[in-house]
Amino acid sequence: MNFSKTATRRKILHGDAAAFVSGFEPMPTYQYRCDKCGKKFERTETISEHEAAKAKCPKCGSTKVSFVPGNVYVVTSKKS
Repeated sequence: MNFSKTATRRKILHGDAAAFVSGFEPMPTYQYRCDKCGKKFERTETISEHEAAKAKCPKCGSTKVSFVPGNVYVVTSKKS
């Protein structure tokens, strides 16, 4: 990939592969568990959607779902 000096570079991690993507903002994936049937599921949504929207279970349709915190990977430029 060729980038100009003025291009905004963002490092996106996907599994073990890393790529530099210009001008791309990934949407976070949130994990939920249904309190009624126990099904675990994921939703890709913006932060504002996550704060405002009520997730709905894809199996039983219940809105009684709990957010399940996932793993967080932090990428910095500082070498340790």
